[in-house]
Amino acid sequence: MHINDSYFFFIGASFGAFIISFFKSYDKKIGFRLIIAFLSLSLLGALLSKLIFNILSGKSSYDLSGGYVFFGYFLPFFTLWLFSNPGVKSTFLNSIGISLTIAHSIGRVGCYFNNCCEGFLLGMPVQLIEATFLLILYFFMFLRSDRGNLFQVYIISYCTFRFGIEFFRTDIFRGIIFGFSTSQIIAIFLLLTTLLKQLFFEQKILERRAQT
Repeated sequence: MHINDSYFFFIGASFGAFIISFFKSYDKKIGFRLIIAFLSLSLLGALLSKLIFNILSGKSSYDLSGGYVFFGYFLPFFTLWLFSNPGVKSTFLNSIGISLTIAHSIGRVGCYFNNCCEGFLLGMPVQLIEATFLLILYFFMFLRSDRGNLFQVYIISYCTFRFGIEFFRTDIFRGIIFGFSTSQIIAIFLLLTTLLKQLFFEQKILERRAQT
């Protein structure tokens, strides 16, 4: 199996893992069309992020190897969570968070075989370190699948980890702004947005309790 073949194999496996994990963890009838719609939007986001990646790195628009930025794939799911009220569709969002984590872990193994997202930390490839972190996070969330706010756990845990691991990645052609990579800036934005939403709605809940 060639390197690029391996990459697309793991990317395909990550999509398959997402679908299997979602329908195993979400035991209510959410509708197959809805989850396919979100997967389609995510795929479109990944392709758009790939185009932006090619522009920033100076690669050919026809170069399909690597560069499918995860945050582009993640954006539709984050938007869904951002505009939902706390507790609304919590089971659905928990299932998405759990499924994204295992899919993300498998996808990073593909990055390792494709020699993209490269870098080393203590002699270990950062792709495999990230894959291991996500796998541990998956089991942690899976064992707590009946509890709320798992999607927030995924965002906060991953964005914090991603900000740190970025310092050890060497593919600087992804773009550097004010000394930080574009992925670090996106991670900070997602993290702050998540924390602000959590604080805002917690304040709303306290205000309602005070009025009753």
